[in-house]
Amino acid sequence: MRTALSVIVLMVVIVGMSKPVHACVVPDPQTVQHHVQLVDRTRSIVLAKAIGAESVGDKTTVYRFVALEILKGDVDQKFSLRVKYRYSPYQTQDDFDGHSAAEFWDKTIGRITIAPDCNIYPAFIEGNTYLLFLTEPFHVRGFERIRVESDLWLKAIRNVIANGDKISGLSLSLAEYLSMKRSVYLARCPNYGDRTLVLNKMTRLYGEEVESDIRNVNFGDYSYKESGCIGTGGTAVVGIYRDKEYSPQALPIRDGVVDYFGIQTEINIREHNSVTLEKLRAELAEIARTD
Repeated sequence: MRTALSVIVLMVVIVGMSKPVHACVVPDPQTVQHHVQLVDRTRSIVLAKAIGAESVGDKTTVYRFVALEILKGDVDQKFSLRVKYRYSPYQTQDDFDGHSAAEFWDKTIGRITIAPDCNIYPAFIEGNTYLLFLTEPFHVRGFERIRVESDLWLKAIRNVIANGDKISGLSLSLAEYLSMKRSVYLARCPNYGDRTLVLNKMTRLYGEEVESDIRNVNFGDYSYKESGCIGTGGTAVVGIYRDKEYSPQALPIRDGVVDYFGIQTEINIREHNSVTLEKLRAELAEIARTD
């Protein structure tokens, strides 16, 4: 067991209004940076169980933890995290299904929402386990809840630390990545300049049946014109996120090959050759059979 001075992190802010009156316009880039960069800049990373909390006045709470696994740095077996709140914490205890939901990896979100003053104010529930990044400025994913050993966020961070991965701690095939969505469809692109981007569903390739139209799709790094979909009557593979807040993700099909190079995600898609629609269809079917 490593020994060190107890880690006590103090977030110093000016005490003000307890309710938000505006949203954070320009967050510190470090609070939303890629997980590889987050690991690199964080001195201490620990998987820990919350064992208690004490309000010490002046809107300050001291949370107590016991370390279960020290991934990086020096942390005592028992340590504390002191948080001084300017705003009430905006967060859930959601773990994104073991962090297997694609929106967690694609949208730079976590269980904690950045406060209106652009700071992170974490809170914890006794008995729950969290993966803690104990270097300020805190990150929107710096206090994720971990429920299962197979959690993908925990796996990715372990991989980055152990292997020195510089691209991503999580590498998946295109089919494995798409299977993290709620549904995957083959859809027909509009054959006219319809800016509402309504795609007609043709075939469900994976996941749940979705009754509504596929609207306002996102082509990632591609513009509408560059996608080769809008106005051509072509086809695209469309991934629908579990959270309906996020626009469906469309991957254009060009000459029978799925163009996934416009994907915006922190997952490394490890395909080295072209992925044909038929190959993708077969791999998604196999994943569905083993789910």
